[in-house]
This record gives sequence, C-alpha cells and structure tokens, in this order.
Amino acid sequence: MKLVVCVLKYRMDDTLFTALADENRRRLLTLLATASDGDPPVRVPEDLLVSTPTSPETAVRLHHVHLPKLAAMGYVEWDPDSGTVRRGPAFEDLLPLLTVIHEHETAAGD
Repeated sequence: MKLVVCVLKYRMDDTLFTALADENRRRLLTLLATASDGDPPVRVPEDLLVSTPTSPETAVRLHHVHLPKLAAMGYVEWDPDSGTVRRGPAFEDLLPLLTVIHEHETAAGD
C-alpha cells in the first residue's frame, strides 16, 4: 500500500522506474542513499563488491551502461577517471522510492 501511495504522490515518471529497473543500479543508488553527506564518494565497483559478489561482466556493464545512464538522468555524478560516484542533482527525486524499496526488502528479509 505504501508503494502505491508513493507512486501516486510522485506521479508515474518512467525515468525513475528506468533508473530503478536494474538490480545493480538499485544497489548503487541504495548505497548512495544510505551514505551521509560527509562520506567519501562511492567507489565502483569496489564498494558494491563488499555487499554482493559482482562478476567482471557486471563491473564492465556498470562502467559502460549503468553509470552513464544514471549520470545522464542526473541521479549520479560519476568520475570515470577515479571510479567514484556521488549523488547527482536529481538524486532527491529517487529518495522516496528508494526508501519504500529498502523498507520492503528489509521486511521481506525478516
């Protein structure tokens, strides 16, 4: 029910759902959502490897597909030279859905 209210409140925006459609993008965005403003930027794929094993193919797709897509949407600021990612200017638009997803996944794990 909470997800329905969240979706209706923030209108159906395909960009939001596209960003969250892939598991690896969701993991990265959730990692950014749980980081404090003073935390260093997320290192990709190293910081994702801590929580879930990532294959070399996944790392390549992150670099060539997922990170450019999220950066183009404005959800992340990605520095390919350093391999770091920060919240982008549109990141706040994702927070309500990320919160609901995280709560649902946490409840499902109980």
